[in-house]
Amino acid sequence: MSLRRFIARRGRIDAIFTDNGTNFRGTANLLKDINWQEVESVTAVHAIKWRFIPPRTPWWGGWWERLIRVLKEMLRRILGRQRLTWVELDTVLCDCEAVINSRPLTYVSTCTDDLRPLTPMLFLHGLPSNDTSDLDYVDNMNLNVRYKYLQKLREDFRVRKEYLALLTARWKEKTIEMKKGDIVLVETYAKRLFWPLGLIMEVVTGADGVTRLARVKTQKGETLRPCQRLYPLEISNDSDLLQRAEVTIEDEKLSVSSDSPDLPSSVTSGAKVTKTTRCGRNVKLPARYL
Repeated sequence: MSLRRFIARRGRIDAIFTDNGTNFRGTANLLKDINWQEVESVTAVHAIKWRFIPPRTPWWGGWWERLIRVLKEMLRRILGRQRLTWVELDTVLCDCEAVINSRPLTYVSTCTDDLRPLTPMLFLHGLPSNDTSDLDYVDNMNLNVRYKYLQKLREDFRVRKEYLALLTARWKEKTIEMKKGDIVLVETYAKRLFWPLGLIMEVVTGADGVTRLARVKTQKGETLRPCQRLYPLEISNDSDLLQRAEVTIEDEKLSVSSDSPDLPSSVTSGAKVTKTTRCGRNVKLPARYL
């Protein structure tokens, strides 16, 4: 029903981006069962492409969750514990929707002669403004207390300051770059002790060249997981093991040459070499070793 209301209000859409909610998955599966070749041959209606974000990646939908957060915070601050009727709440939400869709997408100039900034309202309806100042400017004697309260709620809904503050970049730390062949721990809902091991079969990079997603093979099969849900081991592949072994051998050679600089090469070549484990750690003999 919500999809029907959305299409009736905004027009038919080509693609929908959502998370992996069961309601979205169920609707997408029902739409796939329709014979779209027969429908397109009779009518001009095309199939809606339903695109889902990877599982367990709620931040991939941050570009719409951010606007939902702005709306919820504004309603929480303005309404508080106030009670509204269904018609009043519907009116306030429509006003909030208009304010959010009027947010500037380009630079807002202080000069009146400059171009008008682009807003989502221009792309949706081609309307430069949704101002209702003529409806707001009404004689106070003709308004009852309830309508004054709703008008005050609409005026208190400030979205530009809150929305622009959320656009600042917060995370600047660089994570470990995942690559094909790495062995990682796959985060699940179980305790960390029971997280399964996985082998990265394929990595997916974004437009900026940074690895965002990986196809991991576990004991139960292959699955898609974001890099934030994968934890590489201390030695995740053979190249790390060889690199650590080479560093250990070079350190041992330097230590032997520095401890006996005056000894001939025949003596230094017969010196004991410290043994290392597969992880690259030095094996220390006990004090009473015989």
